[in-house]
Amino acid sequence: MTTVADFIQVKKIDADNHLDLGMRYSSYAVWSGFYLPDFPVDGICTDKNLQNDIRTLTHIRAGMEKDVLGMFSLAVMESIADNISELKAIIDIDLIKAVDTPERFVSLVTKTIEKYQDNLKITPVLGINSDEKQFNFFHAAESLLGSGFFEGVDIFGKRLIKKPRDLVEFAAGVKAHGLKVYLHAGEITNTEDFLVAAEAFKPDFIIKGHSKLTKKCQELLAKEKITVIYNPEPSLSLDELAAEIKELLDSGIKARLGSGCLLLYNKSLSEFAASLCNTGLLSLEESLKLIEV
Repeated sequence: MTTVADFIQVKKIDADNHLDLGMRYSSYAVWSGFYLPDFPVDGICTDKNLQNDIRTLTHIRAGMEKDVLGMFSLAVMESIADNISELKAIIDIDLIKAVDTPERFVSLVTKTIEKYQDNLKITPVLGINSDEKQFNFFHAAESLLGSGFFEGVDIFGKRLIKKPRDLVEFAAGVKAHGLKVYLHAGEITNTEDFLVAAEAFKPDFIIKGHSKLTKKCQELLAKEKITVIYNPEPSLSLDELAAEIKELLDSGIKARLGSGCLLLYNKSLSEFAASLCNTGLLSLEESLKLIEV
């Protein structure tokens, strides 16, 4: 039996951390100044509608630069406490509304990176909600990505399942500029949609959703050299995740772990790795391989 401490003591890469939702609820309530309605007592939010409501409320609360900086700091401090050495930080483009211009948005993120540079490396990835209808994110995203500041983009939302031409072309443009494409498969529930999305977007990373990675999926992942990222989405079975990860590792397919949204999942990267290891389906060595630098 391994403990969380076994993983905390190891320097780690968090492969998927949404900074807008990267803190515990106790810290969030102090920052926001309010309690979230119907928030689960155990801190684990499985209701998709509630998750979306929390994200919306959070972005409304983060209406000024100082609010966003405070929110980011809470997430980064959680990572420092977990001994994270590199943080793949998903920065939601929706937060640009707090500062108005792409230049000021980059400056805002830079302040966070510089503030904590002695503690950990923050690698910013631009998060894009494909369902966002309040503004056209393409223009803003192109300006931000053209700065060379972001490692790439993280695309999520229901629209990506439908393989809309504008999103596919946008992803292709991102890769053409040498940037990374992260694809959130959280909304994908079947193998066929997974294969269609993976073939259309050709991502560098796929954040695992509910669809089972069949032999066909694994062949595509291996062929396209796609890394699969797992986060502690509470509706997913730990035993099933561990068994699938073991299968990928045995097949030579790269897999990594991310904390995802700590506010919603209430599980740090170290806690997640320990939980997977303690299923007995992954060895300590294999579990460490998923998070080590």
